[in-house]
Amino acid sequence: MKLVEIYHRKDGSEPVRIAYLATEAETNQALTEAFAATNNWDHTGLITEHPLCRSTSVGDYVVVDGEWFECERAGWKKLPRGPQRPT
Repeated sequence: MKLVEIYHRKDGSEPVRIAYLATEAETNQALTEAFAATNNWDHTGLITEHPLCRSTSVGDYVVVDGEWFECERAGWKKLPRGPQRPT
């Protein structure tokens, strides 16, 4: 079972974990599931932690078993580590 965490940020602020889900899927499918869950009105399979849960969009992050990915205009970019804190 993989832990998939969804982090959103606003205007360059530090990302906040807004939700998570568990899946048996491989990494690429887990990213797709996370994106779909936050873009689905009923958030199927998603456990929300933040009252401002919204659709995942460009610049947001999904972490699959500790590996960070940034949402891009088309697909995901794997990051060497979590995002840097704003300076």
